[in-house]
Amino acid sequence: MKSLLRFSLLLIGSGSCYILNAQVPQSFTYQAIARDMNDHPLENQVIELRVSILAGGPDGEAVYSELHETSTNQWGLFTLEVGNPTTVLSGIFHSINWAMGVYFLKLEIDPAGGMSFQLMGISQLLTVPYALYADKVRDNDDADADPSNELQTITRNNNEVTLSQGGGSVNTGVPSYTQNEIDTLTPYNGLTVHNATTNCLNYYFMNNWYETCGNCTPQPTQPNAGSDTNVQGNSIVLSANSPDCGTGVWTIISGEGGIIETPDDPYSSFTGVTGTSYILTWTISTSCKSLTDSVIIYFSDCSPYFVDERDGQVYPAVLIGEQCWMAKNLNIGTVINGNSPQTNNAIIEKYCYNNTPQQCTVYGGLYQWNEMMNYNYNQSIQGICFNGWHIPTTGELSTLLDNLGGVGVAGGKMKSQGTNYWYPPNEGADNSSGFSALPGGIKSGSTFLDLGYKAIFWLFNFDETDASNFSLSTYYTFVSLSSSLKTHGCSVRCIKN
Repeated sequence: MKSLLRFSLLLIGSGSCYILNAQVPQSFTYQAIARDMNDHPLENQVIELRVSILAGGPDGEAVYSELHETSTNQWGLFTLEVGNPTTVLSGIFHSINWAMGVYFLKLEIDPAGGMSFQLMGISQLLTVPYALYADKVRDNDDADADPSNELQTITRNNNEVTLSQGGGSVNTGVPSYTQNEIDTLTPYNGLTVHNATTNCLNYYFMNNWYETCGNCTPQPTQPNAGSDTNVQGNSIVLSANSPDCGTGVWTIISGEGGIIETPDDPYSSFTGVTGTSYILTWTISTSCKSLTDSVIIYFSDCSPYFVDERDGQVYPAVLIGEQCWMAKNLNIGTVINGNSPQTNNAIIEKYCYNNTPQQCTVYGGLYQWNEMMNYNYNQSIQGICFNGWHIPTTGELSTLLDNLGGVGVAGGKMKSQGTNYWYPPNEGADNSSGFSALPGGIKSGSTFLDLGYKAIFWLFNFDETDASNFSLSTYYTFVSLSSSLKTHGCSVRCIKN
């Protein structure tokens, strides 16, 4: 079966410098790896090679041609000395004028060791055998024959190699062209260029161009700016990931008055203005690209405790999402008997369960809707809440439930744990929200009901007879939204403006 061979070129100069009056070697070493069409090396095999030196270009005249019979090793590697062949076919090797023009090496091979040669490629000799070159140029037009001014220095600047004393320069590495420029080239087997249009390597072989592409390295580590956070106060220690590859930097995208103490530190301190939401990005970059992740930081003015200046009672508060809720039932007002209605008399009145004042201390007061509204029905009204707070609306309740994962599970997250205040089973109660709901029950007519079983809280809305409320039950994890007569007595939780 006819084999198609591939080779990898390793060109080794036989002389590294030229010395006057010394014998100049008349060959240079050539190594390559022979592979078959399946990319397997030809191991321990006798092969025949025809090597030609072409002048001026890949289609230039063969100024020298020779035959080599050699063997590959266990890796398919073979070595020969160009200029020291088995047989010279044409030309005289030591007569080649390396100082004039450019030369190409043409390689043909018969893997069976015969004379049926296949063209493997034509490659420009970019690295001139310096000893051979020196042999041709020494003493030419040199009137003084002084060796001291013939010494040259090789310098390199990026991919440009230069010889002093007017020796010229050459660019090493792979040349770069646009696709349009590549289309105008006269290609030859083995020609390799960088395609600046596609940022890939293009190589020419057997009348076709091929392209190989790779990823830029090093790629940056995937950034993680941390979780969105609501903060009670005005400062936080950020928590991004440290890059394994690349450098990171924090940037404030939105929000006024924020300060990142150390922008390149993933754990930098960040200070902002209370009541302000900030969007920050953590960007990790290398020379290849930049990747970014963002985080939202909200600095709330929701202090852990508030004092009702009207009677000095202290109430805990909890930040849920961006809402600041009371974490205890409101307990303002004068206790009246459950048989009496609460009236608009400029005095805040409350019921205590079973007319027992100690129940108000634990569960807070129970208020009729009009009393809770302080007989003022404007939107987002303060009602009987202390200054800076108001009665929650159905929309604000909806936001709360969304922040807690939805109506079906929010109840368990809002109820206080255990059965000290709730009767069993207190289903799913973990109080993970910090809302700490207690089952204060309800007053209906002159009857008190559901202490230990239900927590029922008024909402703001306007209707002639009924008013909205939401309730939690010891038996369920969901939150129930319903309505009651305004004359019922329910618990009150205020929300901060």
